[in-house]
Amino acid sequence: MSSEKERQWFTIKTRPQQEFLARANYQQQKMEVYLPLVQKLVKHARKKKLVERPFFPGYLFIHLAPDERYWETISSTRGAVGPVHFGDDIPVVPDGVIEALWALEDEHHFLQPKKILEKKLVPGSKVSVTLANHQEVEGIFHCYEGKDRAVVLLDLLNRQVRTVTSCTNLLV
Repeated sequence: MSSEKERQWFTIKTRPQQEFLARANYQQQKMEVYLPLVQKLVKHARKKKLVERPFFPGYLFIHLAPDERYWETISSTRGAVGPVHFGDDIPVVPDGVIEALWALEDEHHFLQPKKILEKKLVPGSKVSVTLANHQEVEGIFHCYEGKDRAVVLLDLLNRQVRTVTSCTNLLV
């Protein structure tokens, strides 16, 4: 067994909406897995409820020692596609990235989008807003409204339109 010092984080691509299945299967194989989560308020049929959603839809992280990097097994795990790679190179995710994500979690292990954005967003910052159809539009951050919402000015039809959106829809 390799020492903890040799272990490194890798990004794994999952099948669409199968992040939880892939995580469960990797855990069943005794792999250390990190799936960053956020809580999102979902409205359906006049009811509202908080649901868990991956912060990076379609991806999760696994922590592997050199003797555990069986990429064929990792790729054939139910719910997973395989490691993110560039040609034959499978890049390592620096420990600091994972530690920074852990630092932004609340006591229930959910990432806090406002905490993430607060560090970077000031009025006038350029942002991208992800729409319901998964398209992105450019805008200008104006201010926060409440706990998890932001006011963004979007350029639509040659005028700035004030829009309120969930912080989870913003990309810096």
